[in-house]
Amino acid sequence: MVPLSLDALRWEAEAEMRRKAPREIDGADVAKKRRKTAADGDGGDDDANNDHDPGSIELDVSLERYEYAAPAVILSGNGGACGFAITCQFMREKSATKEAMALLAPHCRAYALNPVKMPGRGFVFVRLSERTPATTADADAAPPPPSEAVSAIVRDVVRAVAAAGSAGKPRWVEKMAPVQFTCDAGDVAARVAARADGWHALAAAEAKARGDGKKVNFAVVYRNRFRSDAFASGGGGKGAAEKEKEKDADAADADADADADAKKTNLNPFSRALVLPAVAAAVQDALRGANDGGADASSFEIGVDLRDPDVVVFVEVLSVPDAGGAGAPSGRFARRLAVGVASKSSGTFAAKKKGIEAASLKGLS
Repeated sequence: MVPLSLDALRWEAEAEMRRKAPREIDGADVAKKRRKTAADGDGGDDDANNDHDPGSIELDVSLERYEYAAPAVILSGNGGACGFAITCQFMREKSATKEAMALLAPHCRAYALNPVKMPGRGFVFVRLSERTPATTADADAAPPPPSEAVSAIVRDVVRAVAAAGSAGKPRWVEKMAPVQFTCDAGDVAARVAARADGWHALAAAEAKARGDGKKVNFAVVYRNRFRSDAFASGGGGKGAAEKEKEKDADAADADADADADAKKTNLNPFSRALVLPAVAAAVQDALRGANDGGADASSFEIGVDLRDPDVVVFVEVLSVPDAGGAGAPSGRFARRLAVGVASKSSGTFAAKKKGIEAASLKGLS
């Protein structure tokens, strides 16, 4: 019997584990392969010689470095995770993750970017977290919390892509929306209320920018990206029966707000029929803020406009790998809401015939 080469053994092990093996086993310079430099104004180049501009940042874009602990953070009850919900071409999630990291890096120097392996197709999530200050001076000049920075970062990415022209258009990434927090469906009203001050200030700025300052209109955009347990197995493509089941499930959820009976609604607290009213009511209260007759009361009114809103709240139903006993993977998925806000002046959303959507990075000019 001819002995297998080291490469063959590694490939066989990776096929068995359904993930990449540690690259150290073949003596590769892992740090050199993973290192990518993102300099000012561009997405960065491979830095084979480890000789880069001190003003640049080092970015780990290797997909072997997914943050595998992130699902636990997303599922946690103390604010969950914040970051960026990104759509991409179907079956191009890995390429889109690398591209998204390069797009985000120049605008996230004060934070850490953590790509998260998600089960959905055509969807990427990158978590934003705090970077440990290197010095006392850095700590004194600490940036705002990541959850308060994500909306501005998406705005800056959109503006940078638009300014770069056709040469700067992403190849795989399609749309990007901010995620300020993740939570269970029952906690969304409380989480929105906790951000009332910031959201009210955003609404006031939009009212002032429009000139009249009398009314602020908002819209809530709902997307369900939940992947059911029926499709938990990772091997191979889906058969016709599985595809039909998934298609039927998506159609049923899309019509939930109009047709769902009481039983179905009660069983699925993440359905459109329950989530939209709860979020809309909480957002209206948050945007109203001090508009209660007090000394700091705002003069503008709050309304809903699904065609030309001043403020949009993105709500995504995420599919998050759940864990079994002792933290072991259970092969099941849990739902969590991912919520983020964007203003009209940021240019990060657009009105389409089928409703409000995150701005298409490929269609910017």
